Parts: sequence; structure tokens; C-alpha cells
Amino acid sequence: MVQKKRGRPRAFDEDTALDAAIEIFWRQGYDGTSLDDLTGAMGIAKPSLYASFDSKEKLFKTAVLRYQKTIASKAMTAFDSEQDIRAACEAFLETSLEGNNRGGDFATGCLMGSCAIAQADTNPDIRSLLSKALFHTQAALAKRLGEEQQTGTISAEKSPEFMAQQLVDNVQAQAYRARIGESMTDLRQQIPFRVQALLR
Repeated sequence: MVQKKRGRPRAFDEDTALDAAIEIFWRQGYDGTSLDDLTGAMGIAKPSLYASFDSKEKLFKTAVLRYQKTIASKAMTAFDSEQDIRAACEAFLETSLEGNNRGGDFATGCLMGSCAIAQADTNPDIRSLLSKALFHTQAALAKRLGEEQQTGTISAEKSPEFMAQQLVDNVQAQAYRARIGESMTDLRQQIPFRVQALLR
């Protein structure tokens, strides 16, 4: 019986490499990021990049998926951790804001809203990925908001689906403002008023 030769083991940590790819895609955009940029940031050679991720396009998709599971998911975790609905909505926006404006050499804004969205028109996989992430988040928010309406905690004037959409849209508004240089202090101070307008 002929045994198949095992491939050479990876000489790098994939999650660490993906985090580096996220940063450079986030900072420079998909089109503005070259393979040399990626391999330099990830600390790997081009053969390793192709062997692990097949192409720049598939690497980008994998990076976006990791971003959703790590940085982007923190806002929903913060929302779920608060018992008071107003505090939950504020925590959702606050955590999103922190992820969108980390200071130093990190890029500002949202990877999905400021970088990945630019590929949605030409890349069906990215468009589908963004759509699923958006509606999954909105559905989770709407469920909680609907439950709060049933108990009379918040007004039932607006549908929970519409309020969930508004909450997500506020995240993107914050990301846009962070991207163009509005200060964290000003953006953070706006959060209670955003939530008050949402829930009143």
C-alpha cells in the first residue's frame, strides 16, 4: 500500500496572519492592498499565501469572516450582557464605536462598512456574506426589542424590526464619522441621545 506524502506543515499561525490581513485591508481597502502588502504584513511568502488561502479574493473573504467573529461580534455580546434595554442599546453602540476607533496606527471606521461594502457590487460572495451578517444581527436585536415592547418597557409605536434597523444604521453612522476624523469624545457623548431617539 502506497502512503500519501504529507504536506509540509504550516510555518505560521493562521489566526495571527488573518488578523494582520484584516488590519491592512481595513487601512488600505481591497483594491489598494497588493499581494506584497499582504505577505509583508502577514509575515509569509506568496507560496504560503496561495497554499493556505488560494487567492487574494478568498483571503479577503476569510478575513471578513474572522472580523465578524471577533471584533464585530463584541457589540452583540455587550448588548446581550445588559438587562436594561437602554443600557443594552448604549453598550451596543459604545462597543461598536470602540471597535471602529482604536487609535494609534489602527484603521478607523468599520471593515465591513468602509472596505468590504466596496466589493459587494462585483463580488457575490462578499455581498451574500455582508447581507447574512446584517440580517442576523438585526434579527437578534429585533427579538429583544420585541420582548421589551411586550412587557411595556419601551414604546410599541415603532416595530422592533425598524428599531433594530435604526440601531444598526447608527453603528454605520458612527463608523463613517470615525473614518472622517470625528473625535471619540464627541461620538461617545452622542450615544445616549441616539438611544433616546430610538426608544422614545
